[in-house]
Amino acid sequence: MADSLPTDEELDALIEAALRDEPLLPAPPGLQRRIQEQVLFASLKEQERARFRRTLLGAVGAVMVILLGTVAVVSLTHFSILYRHGVSGGRGFVDYYLTLLDVSWSGQIGVFALVGTLGLSAIALWAGLVLFRYERQLVPRHSMRTGQTETALREAH
Repeated sequence: MADSLPTDEELDALIEAALRDEPLLPAPPGLQRRIQEQVLFASLKEQERARFRRTLLGAVGAVMVILLGTVAVVSLTHFSILYRHGVSGGRGFVDYYLTLLDVSWSGQIGVFALVGTLGLSAIALWAGLVLFRYERQLVPRHSMRTGQTETALREAH
């Protein structure tokens, strides 16, 4: 117990001296490829997490802006009074056409709701597909087996 423990530098020097005469063995075949695949996978995973965070924060920000804008419009313009009573002559022909639509098409509101819902669903589906296709073009897809991108694999064949 009289001797103190060696420092890190002394320990490194002892290990270096003991292993100096040993032959350097080659790494197993495929070790570098497996390490590169794991590093690539980890980096792609981190990129995806960052993209998801940005998308989620953008959506939350958009919803907050819409909600705050709605609250500001309703509170600053006394929207409920304007909605119930309207403004005398404020909308001119708009009032006339809204009343005409209300009187003549009030029985057809279910059809309009169905058509509107289907139309909005189709627009949302189309926008989602366009954005998904755009995202796939931006992010190169890697093969974990070969370590090459999808484009490089297509060019090789």
